[in-house]
Amino acid sequence: MPEPYEMAETSSGGLMIRHRPFNARLPGNYQNKCDVQDAFSSVLLGGIQSGNGDFAYRGQPMTLCDPLDTTLLPPQPVIQHVEEPESLGYAALGNVAYESGFDPVSEALFDDAKEREAAWKNDSTRAARYAQEHVADILARSDTLRLETLDDPTDEVPEYEQQNFAGLRPLYPELSMLSDGALYAWFDVYQMECCYINGWTANRDDDFLFYLLGKVAGRQYEQDTAKEVGQWVAYALLRGDSLDDALSFGRAAALYDSAIARLARRIADAMRFLVEDKKKTELHGRAITTMMDMFRLGRKCNVPPVLAEQNIAGLNSGIDS
Repeated sequence: MPEPYEMAETSSGGLMIRHRPFNARLPGNYQNKCDVQDAFSSVLLGGIQSGNGDFAYRGQPMTLCDPLDTTLLPPQPVIQHVEEPESLGYAALGNVAYESGFDPVSEALFDDAKEREAAWKNDSTRAARYAQEHVADILARSDTLRLETLDDPTDEVPEYEQQNFAGLRPLYPELSMLSDGALYAWFDVYQMECCYINGWTANRDDDFLFYLLGKVAGRQYEQDTAKEVGQWVAYALLRGDSLDDALSFGRAAALYDSAIARLARRIADAMRFLVEDKKKTELHGRAITTMMDMFRLGRKCNVPPVLAEQNIAGLNSGIDS
């Protein structure tokens, strides 16, 4: 298999060959896997798939599956100065340098995307931290945040969780607009989505409020995205926005955050591929490592064996219990 390529479906239901790091397709539409495999064989032997493309890499025409252009980004929400120190956080292009050879990404585009990503990560992270520092101000107005729209009378607390839930309700007096069943259901989902915990015990977590606020902004937001949206909504409320405007701000921030992150990640993937590909002189993929190779490596490093024993009687008793 040519390492950077994969077989993928087209929007019309056919098959294509996609260059993963470039997110670009080679010329040709294929109807079955055998035709794709024949094309892969040709590529492995140094062949070029003939046809038209928007650009070429090592003589191979390709067409981007999605455009790479900062002008296509959605509008960036404006975050005014907040009383938080600068904090870039993780940025896909943070430690990536420009590499020539991929025509769709010029050095100017690379610099523009890197600057935009860094500026947004800094501003959005500071806004989120500002909201966390002033969570008490948000909690004081919890009855005005439309959290009642999250209530579902059909939700119930499972019988086996009654004792655990008894400790949960007193921890969140601000959420009296939620029924017992709704409070339990939302906290249970939050624990699984954001804390990766099953079998939780009742605890106070301010991020749970931000998660709920993100759900008010849009039920489609899940996991940490819902929490982040809630933090951006809270920031907008703290600066004086109305609830409707704050919810719109949170949705706009989520849209821009996803778009700039996706663009930066695609550019970073392409740059890293170029760095590695320039070192290669052959077209074959990476060396394949087998289990025996791992065993030999273990012996070379003098890794001691670990012996595990299972008593048949003990196994049977475990099943019976």
